[in-house]
Amino acid sequence: MPQHDHDHPHDHDHDHVHDHGQGLGLFEHYHGPAGEPGDADLPLDAANQSLADALHQSFRILKGIMVLLVVFYLGSGIRFIEPTEEAVVFRFGELLPTAHASGALFAWPFPVDEVVRLPVRQSSDIIIDSHMLWLSDDDKSKGLKFVDRGHEGLDPNRDGALLTGDKGLVHIQWVVTYKITDLVEYIRNLHGKKMAPAEELIRVLVENAGVEVASGMKTEEVYRERLDDVCAKVKALVNARLASLATGMTLTQVKAPVSIVPVQVRGAFEETQQAENNKVKLVQDAQKARTEMLSNAAGRVFEDILAVLERKDISDATGDTAAAAKLESELDRLLTSDAAGEAGQRIKAASAHYSTLVGELEGDLGLYRSLLPEFKRNPRLLFERLWDETRNELLSNREVVKIYRPAGLAQMRIRIGPDPQQKKLDEIESNIKKIGGKPPEFHAVDTGFE
Repeated sequence: MPQHDHDHPHDHDHDHVHDHGQGLGLFEHYHGPAGEPGDADLPLDAANQSLADALHQSFRILKGIMVLLVVFYLGSGIRFIEPTEEAVVFRFGELLPTAHASGALFAWPFPVDEVVRLPVRQSSDIIIDSHMLWLSDDDKSKGLKFVDRGHEGLDPNRDGALLTGDKGLVHIQWVVTYKITDLVEYIRNLHGKKMAPAEELIRVLVENAGVEVASGMKTEEVYRERLDDVCAKVKALVNARLASLATGMTLTQVKAPVSIVPVQVRGAFEETQQAENNKVKLVQDAQKARTEMLSNAAGRVFEDILAVLERKDISDATGDTAAAAKLESELDRLLTSDAAGEAGQRIKAASAHYSTLVGELEGDLGLYRSLLPEFKRNPRLLFERLWDETRNELLSNREVVKIYRPAGLAQMRIRIGPDPQQKKLDEIESNIKKIGGKPPEFHAVDTGFE
């Protein structure tokens, strides 16, 4: 094709240089007459084609990166809640009313949502030394037993103490265990996205409750005797106030591992403690001796007997004779039927002796009644008959020593009494008879009684 130069009018803001028959530049294109192929239809050379491919590839990579960034942005809202935690969500700064337990939690990424996680499913301990004696490092290494302040008083700037109802002082260290029971309530009312507000509030409430409880008790009770009650009352007061403030928290335990009186008066308290221990021991010994004595006296029913006696004394004091008589009958029944020990034995022996005496008296009465008619007929004859019967009974008794007065003896003294040798002599005689021997001759024996 012959080369020619011509100008074309164009409605463009830039000029186009056309060079037909020559190589086209990067931004040069051919505008032919209508119906002729344009620049877009012309194939690109290798360099331009490579550049175009690189641009297309770059755009594809950029799109992939943008998609990944969007996915990563959306995935950044996923949180994994530990088993000991709970979480709440703030959406555009407003707290949502639901707490989420352990597991996966999806929330919109910042700045739409904010996730707050707190370890509400585990208990936390707080050590409170506000009411405790200040101890230096040297004091802590020695131990409380060896801390000595001499005549130095307490320093209110560093030494804490509780004032008791009897105007005494007690140093106490508190160890409280708490947990968050309602995370939404806790964060809403305490603005607590961390645990610090919980610990600060509990510290103040325990201090106030300790002062209130100690003011109504004695020093000895707070220091030693009722320390468990003190801890229980402090726990109840603090939990009531936490509930009234809608904090979503509760105390699970309150302990006082350290409770001491001021070291300046420790010696006096130790002496008091020793005296108290001695008193307790003496009371225990007295109670033991009382139980042993009463048990030996009346057996296991002594408590029932004492109770009846106390009620009878009250009835006698109030003049209630009917109740007193009823109680006396009950007392007789206990003593005669249920009482054991020495009292029971004596009562049973007395009852047996009573029965024996009554039997003997009844026998004598029967004998008297049987002899009375004969006595009325002939008293002399009755007396002689009874004397003969008694004499024969005496003389026929082997245990009675027989003494014969020799003829011509005007006077003799006889000591009458049981012969301590008689049993031995009877055994000798019996053994001789068994072997067929001759019994020995026995002589009168001085019995030792006139």
